Amino acid sequence: MRKCAWFTLLILFFSVGSIHAEYIADYKASDHEAITVSSTAIGVTAEKVKAGGVFITIESANIRFCFDGTVATSTTCHIAYQGDSILLRNKWAALSLSMIQDDATDATARVTYLSE
Repeated sequence: MRKCAWFTLLILFFSVGSIHAEYIADYKASDHEAITVSSTAIGVTAEKVKAGGVFITIESANIRFCFDGTVATSTTCHIAYQGDSILLRNKWAALSLSMIQDDATDATARVTYLSE
């Protein structure tokens, strides 16, 4: 029990990007990839999405993203800044994800696919 409590405390103090590691500790990584986010909206690879959803970090530039089935544009949906993290905790949200560059610079989305 002592080891478990110590590990839980570690998880509470360390963070990954803008979300805490405690949120992804319950999931197992099943796959990963880098996706270039450019001027045409793109999602994640549907065949890789599992029940746990996806964990994404944004590199190189800012993006816009939607996860309700709306196709993202450079002026709609949510903004994610370079260095931010996105956690979509279920398959439906992950499959509904749409990402696009926020300005004229391509970004890289580092995606880890999660299973429960």
